[in-house]
Amino acid sequence: MGFSKVCKLCNKKKDAERYQKKKDKILTQKKRYYRRQKERQNEKGGLLEGDEK
Repeated sequence: MGFSKVCKLCNKKKDAERYQKKKDKILTQKKRYYRRQKERQNEKGGLLEGDEK
């Protein structure tokens, strides 16, 4: 990746704290993203469940 001013363990701890504080918001964003992606795939004629290439 590259150089970081913070060690991996410190970064991991910071990310875990951030996730716990904003868990609801993060999960809401993830759900919205996957819902939109599914809609876009359906609009493009993407594979539906059970369909084969």
